[in-house]
Amino acid sequence: MESETLQQTNSAIIRRRPHIRVPGMNVTRLIRLGKQLKTMKREAFRRKYGNLFSLMEVDVPSLAITTLSQYYDSPLSWFTFQDFQLAPTLEEFEHILGSPLEGTTPYQHLEHHASITIIAAIMKLLPRELKDRLVAKNHVRGLTLEYLEQYLHHMADSEEWETFMDMLALTLYDIMLFPKIEDFVDYGAIDAFVAKKTRAENPVIAILADGTVDKNMGTEEWAHFFAGLNGGKIKWRPSWLRDRGFIHYCGNFPNIPLIGARYCINYNPTLVQRQFRHPMRGAPSSDYLTPLFIYCEDGGFTEKVREIRRAWGNVVRFKADERTKVINQEVNYHNWIAQRLKDIKLPFKSITGQLADERKFLNP
Repeated sequence: MESETLQQTNSAIIRRRPHIRVPGMNVTRLIRLGKQLKTMKREAFRRKYGNLFSLMEVDVPSLAITTLSQYYDSPLSWFTFQDFQLAPTLEEFEHILGSPLEGTTPYQHLEHHASITIIAAIMKLLPRELKDRLVAKNHVRGLTLEYLEQYLHHMADSEEWETFMDMLALTLYDIMLFPKIEDFVDYGAIDAFVAKKTRAENPVIAILADGTVDKNMGTEEWAHFFAGLNGGKIKWRPSWLRDRGFIHYCGNFPNIPLIGARYCINYNPTLVQRQFRHPMRGAPSSDYLTPLFIYCEDGGFTEKVREIRRAWGNVVRFKADERTKVINQEVNYHNWIAQRLKDIKLPFKSITGQLADERKFLNP
């Protein structure tokens, strides 16, 4: 939909929001190291760790992510725009990471960090050697990126390719999937890697929990792009996403609880219906949007983490949410969005006039 708002859009529309810095990933040296894995070994790495290697080579547009973050609706763990909402979905993450959830155990988050003995065994080090290499940064223990890169060189020179692949994956788990401190692999990322390596736990839900976008655009161009974005410009369902049932809730939770390496949050499929090729036929019921946010890295909220873990033993998956009270059809979805914009004060002026028919938002 074109409106006068789109012509008036400029960087001044972006209201004052908390500044979020998106650091560049220091992966150039890791890419060079990774290229020492030739065709068969690279395929072996993909089978073990999914699409980590190819994702490492993706150029991340940090300006776009910084601008997009201004639209983050934190109570819903969502991005709210002027007449629609978007979120990264579990199904999209499964495909992007090359790590399907079906038939696997999701990340469980133990109530303690991985032991030095286990980490040392994976790295083919003596426990005391690893202990000497662990350092504290910002009150967090871990390994420096510099040390891990040196160790990768040593493994490559020694042609210890199995250990090389494990150490490359461990490093990428922090740098790409669970970043916290620049150039530093902390225990949160190490725990998630050890869960994958030793217990075959799928990291997809942890990445969505802890993470929760043309390369050459400048800041103002991205401000124009996002402020002028509306539902009619979205291709709601990517062609590469398989047409199958989707996870709608787990156990007794009204939505999907996610256990991360550091946090537990929830994910609301009620708001992602258009990404599943279903129209929003009304406003989402507040009972199904109950927010969840806990910090679990320090071992707190043990009972809640255990409850979430049990819930993932009862995953409910189907093409369309069949629960009758999920959507309140007496309340117009676009009116609900307009009110939410007033409540959370996202960085654009409200649009006026007729909104397109809901059918316009659905792609064949």
